[in-house]
Amino acid sequence: MITGSNHIMKKLLSCILAVVLAIGCALPCAAAKVYADEEPLTRRDFATIIVDLLNLEYEEYMAGVVSFSDVDPSLEEYEAIITSCYYGYYGGFSNGTFLPDAVLSRASAATLLCGAAGIDTASAAYEPVPVDVSGYDWFYDYMCGALQNGFMSVDSDNRFNPDMAVYLSDIDMSAVRSAISSAALRVFSFDASTGTITGYTGSKSIVIIPSEIDGVAVTKIAPLGMQGSIAKLVIPASVTELVGTNTFGLCWNLESFVVNSQNTAFSAKDGVLFSKDGSVLVRFPRGISGAYTVPDGVVQIARHAFCDVFDIPSVVLPAGVTTIGADAFNTIL
Repeated sequence: MITGSNHIMKKLLSCILAVVLAIGCALPCAAAKVYADEEPLTRRDFATIIVDLLNLEYEEYMAGVVSFSDVDPSLEEYEAIITSCYYGYYGGFSNGTFLPDAVLSRASAATLLCGAAGIDTASAAYEPVPVDVSGYDWFYDYMCGALQNGFMSVDSDNRFNPDMAVYLSDIDMSAVRSAISSAALRVFSFDASTGTITGYTGSKSIVIIPSEIDGVAVTKIAPLGMQGSIAKLVIPASVTELVGTNTFGLCWNLESFVVNSQNTAFSAKDGVLFSKDGSVLVRFPRGISGAYTVPDGVVQIARHAFCDVFDIPSVVLPAGVTTIGADAFNTIL
C-alpha cells in the first residue's frame, strides 16, 4: 500500500497537536474550523489521501498509461498521483498537466471524496441547502453527498464555502471509511462469519476487492465468487485463500490480476495469478490472448488454472513443472 507522505503526516500531527492544546487551554477553541498552523491541502496531498483510503498500490506499468508534464518521478507523491489517476479516482487537465501544488477547494474535495466512497450522488440530498450554493452549481450533487454522509459540514451560518481551501480538519475520515465499507456491501455478497466474498454484482471493469467489509476482514473468495465484465481484479493483502477451485471461472473478460505486495499467499506476474513464492500458477486470466510461456520456477499448475481460456494457441511449460491439477487445461486447446 502506498503510505501517506511525510507532508500529509506533518499536517495531521499539527492538527492533533492543536486539538490537544485547545483542550488543555480552553474548550471553546477546540471548535475552530481550521486548527493552528494547519496548511490547506494541495492536489498532490489529496492523491495520497485517496490511495490510503482505498488501499491502492502503485505498479510500474501504470506510469506507461498515466503521465503528466508537471509530475516528475522525483516528486514525493508521484506514485500516489499516478495510482489514483490510473484507477480513475483522480485526473489531470486537458493540457496534460496535473498542477500538483494547486490548493484544492472544498467543492473539489467533496467531489473526490464521493468518488472514492462510491456515493450515488444522483440521489443525494441535503436540507437546508447551504445559502452560498444553488442546484445549478457543478458540484451541487457531490456537495450533497459529502454533507449527507458526514464527510464534510457547513459552518454556523449554513455556508458550505465551496471555493475556500480544504483542510484535513474539514474532513471526517472515519465517515469516509465507513461509506467505503457500506459501498462494498452494495456490490459484494459477503459472509461475515467466515470473511468470505460469495458474489459480485457490480459493473466496473476495474474491481478492487476491499480488505474489509462492514468492519470484518475479507480473507477468502468462494467458488465462482467473482463474475461479470471485470477486466482487472485487484486482490488486497487480506485475501489469503480461494475456497474450492475455479474461483474466477465466470470472469469472462478478465485480463489481469493485481495483488497487493503485502499479501502472504498470492502474487501476480504479467497479470497472471501465482502463489506468493511463484511456484504455483493459480489462475490464468480468461481474457488474455496469444501464446503463453509459463515462467521458470513454477512446479505446479493448479486445478482449473487455464480452464475455459479460449484465445491462447499454446502454453509452454518449463521443465520444472511436476504437477498439473485436474482440468487445468480443460477446453483451452
